[in-house]
Amino acid sequence: MEGQQVINFVLSILGAMFTIIIALIVFIWTSLSNKVSKLETKSGALEVLVNGKYLLREEAQDNNNRILDKLDDIKKEITICMSHHSRRRGDVINE
Repeated sequence: MEGQQVINFVLSILGAMFTIIIALIVFIWTSLSNKVSKLETKSGALEVLVNGKYLLREEAQDNNNRILDKLDDIKKEITICMSHHSRRRGDVINE
């Protein structure tokens, strides 16, 4: 009878450990699946917010260069226009 009690005790300990391990795995799995679903929801909302064409760095630099060139042309035209017209003695041109 003594041997049967030891075997029953060992089996009950192993069963309890198995149950605890399964419970931990289920808890971790549920937690991860909840986080993944929340992440999918947030990424879906993000896709809606940023849906469109992105401006590349090279395109932005090209646009900036074209704007600055156009501003330089406007400045030159203003300077030429002011030099062709008579100015009062107190007028100053900042170049």
